[in-house]
Amino acid sequence: MLYRKTIDIKPSELIQIEVSVAYSCIIIKGIIDACFDDTF
Repeated sequence: MLYRKTIDIKPSELIQIEVSVAYSCIIIKGIIDACFDDTF
């Protein structure tokens, strides 16, 4: 993992970060898809 080299964090915290990033990507993708639906 890239996080391991730079920051030493516990696995549980790493999982929380990954979940947060995943949710952010889903939300951003949803917004982008909605914008494209409105445009085209």
